[in-house]
Amino acid sequence: MSRRTAREEAVKIIYQMEIHKDQDPIDYFLQQTTWAENDVAFVKNMVAGVFDHHADVTQVIVDNATNWPIHRISKMNLSILRLALYEMIYEKDIPRSVSINEAVELAKKYDGPEAGAFVNGVLGAAISTMGEEV
Repeated sequence: MSRRTAREEAVKIIYQMEIHKDQDPIDYFLQQTTWAENDVAFVKNMVAGVFDHHADVTQVIVDNATNWPIHRISKMNLSILRLALYEMIYEKDIPRSVSINEAVELAKKYDGPEAGAFVNGVLGAAISTMGEEV
């Protein structure tokens, strides 16, 4: 499986965990797959990383989603933003430009063209506050 597909699956799990806060769908979801072990490990690592650093990545969203209170951001866009920010901050082997591009494409696919622009704007602002170029 490609990393793009793995990210998409990770976003779906993160989204499910946001919607069903009292359940942990990751093991159930991953048991339903026929993925290679390394793909399962990648997805689990991404999902676990997002939730291990949930407060930190959420704060980055709050700080950079200008004029958008977090309760107004769709759960899907929050899931996409959290995964991208987790990658950008904690996964040093993934270029930030890749994380941003993948997030924008996922937002367009699952929430529409305007969502891609919104996600790009939040992630671009976050890069600026981190003081680093993409």
